[in-house]
Amino acid sequence: MFKYLFFTAFVTLLIYSSVTKTSFLPTQENPFKLDDIETHSDNEVLFTSFKHIEERREKKRLAQEKVEQEALKKRLLIAKKAKEKALEKKRVEEKKELAKLEAKRLLIKKLQKEKEAQEKLETARMLSAKKERELVAKRILELKAIAQKKALEKEKKQQAIFAKSPTHNSITAHVDLSEQKINVYKGTTLLHQWRVSTARRGYVTPTGTYKPLSMQKMHYSKKYHNSPMPYSIFFKGGYALHGTRSISRLGHIASHGCVRLHPTHAKELYALIKEYGKENTTITITQ
Repeated sequence: MFKYLFFTAFVTLLIYSSVTKTSFLPTQENPFKLDDIETHSDNEVLFTSFKHIEERREKKRLAQEKVEQEALKKRLLIAKKAKEKALEKKRVEEKKELAKLEAKRLLIKKLQKEKEAQEKLETARMLSAKKERELVAKRILELKAIAQKKALEKEKKQQAIFAKSPTHNSITAHVDLSEQKINVYKGTTLLHQWRVSTARRGYVTPTGTYKPLSMQKMHYSKKYHNSPMPYSIFFKGGYALHGTRSISRLGHIASHGCVRLHPTHAKELYALIKEYGKENTTITITQ
């Protein structure tokens, strides 16, 4: 029995010595002061020491775990935010890239449309120019045909005129209503070409081939208010070739049916007919 008590006291002493030397030094904060230990039994001191040690270790472990958990949470939160920020940055960059691609696509589309419109316009211009050239060429051919036709008609008229007065000493006065001109020939030689005025709308200048009927140096029209008709050469009824004061109208239709000439030209024609005689003079009026 004595041996057992001695062994127990020895172990307790060793434990207490170990504890007080390490973490439970005899200070004010140390719950295991020497005075307190002395007042308790060995069993109570041992139990209290182990309990406090375990509690402190548990608190320290829990505090450490809490700190580690908080640090882990903080790191995870930072990592999450960084990831979200990176993803947002990536999304923004992708949007910018998509916007650039869309703008580029729209620009290419616009340029393509402009190119197509330009090509269409150029094609239309080429077709229009080609059509215009064709029309001009056609018009030129038409004009040439008209000119040839007029030349043939004129030649036929001249042949018809000269067939009726072929002699060298004959005078032919050919009035062309379409051109408002008179050509005066001696035989087949053209002596004069003058502008005239024939019947305006509502009146008629008779066509055909005539001989001078009568000639008056000055005649006054009884039908049209005694209008003066110098160097009148009557060829059919009241129709005559004569001078006029309406010189500005020569070359255009203006008369009541007579053939008007410049007074000077009328005087020259009057003199020619007087010289060669009415019987050697032919007056031809054609359209």
